[in-house]
Amino acid sequence: MFIYCVTVSFTNKIGKGDLMNTVMICSATIATVFGQPIEIMTTEPQSDNPEIYVVTYKRPDDGTVWVNKCKVEGDRVIWGAIDGRWRTHNLDSKITFSESKTHVTITEVYSDGSATTKQYPK
Repeated sequence: MFIYCVTVSFTNKIGKGDLMNTVMICSATIATVFGQPIEIMTTEPQSDNPEIYVVTYKRPDDGTVWVNKCKVEGDRVIWGAIDGRWRTHNLDSKITFSESKTHVTITEVYSDGSATTKQYPK
């Protein structure tokens, strides 16, 4: 009789390419949700939790600074105001992304079934 033991371990360490993709995905998500240009987004991993990204932008029309949080789970993007709740309620929109070699596409599906899709060059 043989007994096999397999140990699988996962880490949250990501390579530079993954980091850049996540930065792009979170920037594009917040730009889509708030109807702002992606060029004004500043996105960095949160210092105490590198799986969460902080997305900051200054709204051009009134100079207001907005700070949001973002995380990527599979092809789903979840966001919230930095001091607010994660947008995971059944009535919150569902945001997914897809990638090609040249673009990131963000799709936001609202609770009524309507959707917005935006594409951003990499």
